[in-house]
Amino acid sequence: MATVPSRLPQAKKRNRERERARAKEYSQANKERIKARVIAYRERNRDYIRVRDWFRREFNRVMKPELREQSYRKHHLKRNYGLTEDDYTGLLLKQDGACAICRTKKPGNKRCKYFFVDHCHDSGKVRGLLCYECNSALGFAQDSTVRLGAMIEYLHKAQDPLATPSGSAETGSGTDTTSQCRRRV
Repeated sequence: MATVPSRLPQAKKRNRERERARAKEYSQANKERIKARVIAYRERNRDYIRVRDWFRREFNRVMKPELREQSYRKHHLKRNYGLTEDDYTGLLLKQDGACAICRTKKPGNKRCKYFFVDHCHDSGKVRGLLCYECNSALGFAQDSTVRLGAMIEYLHKAQDPLATPSGSAETGSGTDTTSQCRRRV
C-alpha cells in the first residue's frame, strides 16, 4: 500500500529519529555505491554544476545583504520549525511582542534582531518565542525542570543574609548579601 504524499512530511517529522538512524545505516552500508553515484552524476552534469555554482556565487555577491538575510531567515524558519514568516509574526503578536518568559521587548544584543523560536527537541513542537538570555538559560539547563528548580532554590538560598545556626542574621560584617545577589534591571 502506497503512502499518501501529503502525509509523508508529517510522518517523517514524527519519526525523525528513526529516519535519521535508517539513513545513517544505509549510508554506512553503501558508502562505495553512493560515492560512485555522486562521481557519475558530477561527470554527466559537469556543465550544469559549473553554471549553477557560478550563478549561486554571483547571486550571493550581488544580492543585497538584507534580502539575503530575509531569504535565509524564511528558509530557516520553515526548515527547522515548520513556520512561515506569518506564523512567526502571529506568535509574536500572541505574546504581545515580548519574550514568553521574562516579557522583555528586546530580543537580545546587537546581533540578535529577532526572538528565538523555542521548541521541544523531542517532539519538535514550537513552545514560544524567547529573548537571547532566556533561550540561553533554557539551553544551558537542557530544558530540565529539575535543574531549573535546583537553580531557583540555589538563588533563594544565596539571597538570604548570612545566618547563624540559631537563625538570626549575623551583623557587623558591613556587607549586604541580598543586594550583591540581586540582578540588575
